[in-house]
Amino acid sequence: NTGILFSLCHISTAVVAHLVFNAEKKNIIDPDLRMKLLNGAFAVSPDLVFVKDVRGVYNYASSSFVEAAGAKSLDEIIGFTDADIFPPILARRYAMIDREILATGEDKVGYKERLPDFNGKERYCVTSKFALRDENGEIIGIFGFCRDHTKQFLEQSYHQQEIRYLFDLPTDCYYAVYIDVDEWRA
Repeated sequence: NTGILFSLCHISTAVVAHLVFNAEKKNIIDPDLRMKLLNGAFAVSPDLVFVKDVRGVYNYASSSFVEAAGAKSLDEIIGFTDADIFPPILARRYAMIDREILATGEDKVGYKERLPDFNGKERYCVTSKFALRDENGEIIGIFGFCRDHTKQFLEQSYHQQEIRYLFDLPTDCYYAVYIDVDEWRA
């Protein structure tokens, strides 16, 4: 089941980050080693992984995030905000969701959103964001990751368009036949 696989991929991303961040909080590893572990773990991940502080400033981003943001290197992301990196309409939406998480402390898991693509194609992703907390439970930032969901989104949109076409028939049409070619082939 792809839903279960998708959830496991997200869980593994979250688990790795949680273990690394908690290890640093407990002084088990130093910050330099933490960055090496994060970079190593997320270098091969298709997820767009990021960490922001409470001001919305990026402290970490995976290589796939850097690429998706249209940046040439991590240096173009670290120390910058969404407003510095993304088109205004997306930056405002991202910041609004971050403010909500920072204000309520409630994680936002598995929501769909448009993903910027600096090659001119429409892309969509499923995003999860979590409040990062210090040892006292105070929110110190946001950890998030996005999974590219464009293919599934476009397939779903195509099927919705077919269904709309089917039920938006001319008034002089008294029947229609719908054949699901994918089901028929099975």
